[in-house]
Amino acid sequence: MTREKTIMLSVLNYTLWSHRGGLFFVSFSIISFQVLIALVWNSLGETVAVGFIELLPDDIKNLMESQFGFIPSSGIGGWLASLNRHPIYIVLFSAFAISVGVSSVAREIETGSILYVLSKPVSRSKFLLEKIVAAIIGISILNLVALIGLLLSLVFFSNENPQYSFFYVSLNSLLLFCTVNSIAVMISAGSEDSGAVTGKTTAVILAMYFIDFLSNVWPYVSPLGFISIFHYYQPSKIIENGLLPWSDFSVLIILAVIFYGIAIFVFKNRDISR
Repeated sequence: MTREKTIMLSVLNYTLWSHRGGLFFVSFSIISFQVLIALVWNSLGETVAVGFIELLPDDIKNLMESQFGFIPSSGIGGWLASLNRHPIYIVLFSAFAISVGVSSVAREIETGSILYVLSKPVSRSKFLLEKIVAAIIGISILNLVALIGLLLSLVFFSNENPQYSFFYVSLNSLLLFCTVNSIAVMISAGSEDSGAVTGKTTAVILAMYFIDFLSNVWPYVSPLGFISIFHYYQPSKIIENGLLPWSDFSVLIILAVIFYGIAIFVFKNRDISR
């Protein structure tokens, strides 16, 4: 193994190890949340849960299905899988994706560790690429944990068999939060203030979430829904249709590649003053 590959492997391992706490916390929180929802479903029963939702106005039902992920009509499997759209899930995964993205450049400059690494025979592009790979691995681990939690909840709390749509939902989640991470990396690549990067990225993601929220409940804003990355993340539709949403997946992949590409370009051509 060449010296450059050794350094890159060290960067990858260090990045993953430094975020082990976040990985554990989010994993534990997601599993706990899934078990809690499964217990609630068990205590209510399908008849009560579905009956309660049917009593609600259509606007409220649409809001719960599109924005908060509750679709009791699809059974416990659909309810659990669609929790990927729940605000708690989105906040936890976004927090991890943003944190890893911020640390890719800005936090490394703050601590000064980036100067040591870049003094070695390694290019900036490869350094940032390793950071991106580490982020994708971390987000993949979280989605795998969420998927395992879903499947275990189905085994212990119902007689339903897993469907391919559960894996599609997990893949959609992976692509969404990789896109969130790519936005954080892009902003971090041109900054040396991790606090500012966190604030800016959070503001962008919140704005997109708010646009998506309004587009689902306000017809006048509906035409603007495509602006938000959350517009291309619809677990409830995947569960109901059982189909792989190629168009949504394609948009998220293209956006992530563009943002990561901009990040690499900016980082290659910037000055590091610290």
